[in-house]
Amino acid sequence: MLIAAAVTLLCAGVISLTDWTHSPNWSNAASLFYQAMSFEVSGISAQAARHRVFDSPLSRPAIAQQPNVGDAHWRGFEQQFFRRRWIVPAMAAAIRPNAGQRALPDVAIVGYLVFAAVLAALLASRFGLVASIPAAVLCLDLGPVRDWATRPMTDSWGLAFGVGAVLAALLVLRRGRSWLLLWMGLMAALSFTRDLALAPLAGVLWLAFRERDRVTRRGALTMFISGVVVTIPAYLLFGAPLRLTLASVIDDFRDPPPAQATWSYVAHHYVSFTATTIKADLSYAVHHPFVGLTLAAGLSSLFLLRSRREPLILVMRGWALGWPILFLVNPVYSGLRYEIAILPAAAVGICMLIEYVAERVVRPRAPVFSPSA
Repeated sequence: MLIAAAVTLLCAGVISLTDWTHSPNWSNAASLFYQAMSFEVSGISAQAARHRVFDSPLSRPAIAQQPNVGDAHWRGFEQQFFRRRWIVPAMAAAIRPNAGQRALPDVAIVGYLVFAAVLAALLASRFGLVASIPAAVLCLDLGPVRDWATRPMTDSWGLAFGVGAVLAALLVLRRGRSWLLLWMGLMAALSFTRDLALAPLAGVLWLAFRERDRVTRRGALTMFISGVVVTIPAYLLFGAPLRLTLASVIDDFRDPPPAQATWSYVAHHYVSFTATTIKADLSYAVHHPFVGLTLAAGLSSLFLLRSRREPLILVMRGWALGWPILFLVNPVYSGLRYEIAILPAAAVGICMLIEYVAERVVRPRAPVFSPSA
């Protein structure tokens, strides 16, 4: 595991090398909100922090892409959708005295590197070096991953904490409940980083449902319950109602008027809006065939290739089955930004495919010698 993590970390470092020196991409409004939140952590009021960021040259790329970013009323409305995600802004605030303006971008790149290491370690815990390193590097080098996970946002750390939580879950099953606190800590951190907690929760729940061993099943249920308990506070204390979230994305991220901020309005437009997003995602996959084929091959292998009831495979099948719920909660087209959350499950499937090909095709059969006369 350590060798796989180290080699993959080195490869990820090479892939992201230019991100340390090139100007960060601030064209997404989310980056500006996280930057403002990092100033809040440093002791500035929320309004003053937003003014400091959005009324500076830093916001010009985002305003050029989305003109309402320049509207103070819109910013006051939109900021509620980010108030749950404090971990990454806090990291940026901690290193700002040394990193300056690059604090948030550098934290995001470090998250990409941590994600690389924990993904490789997770894969190597079951598949070994030959399969895990190529699968991890392949996933890390995909265009959407390189683009979104290295931007000054929370995507990279969301993936890192999510995969780390699965690795902690396997440690609980293999080495006992003394590792349960690690699982709970990573799940709590994930809930304050990205809205991805449902994926590992669905994974351990699927393990509890499909596993035959009573001890493993009991351990999976314990992790599911404890994971729910530690993630609930983030959703109760921060964030916006789901109704308002859906109404806003359906209305092109505007502040919807009262007549449109209703469940009836959401229900009336939800199906067509979701269908449009799915069509756009499929179009992206067609125009970026390497990305589309990689995800398709990984996910189909995860479910179609036969395997023993191994905890890692069952958990990641549950992760993949839980991801559509995450998508349906926020079915907005993002250039596969939100869709890379399913990547860890696809990575396990790619390892299964590599293992299958090695056993069936590559690995030479033992020669058969006839007895000497």
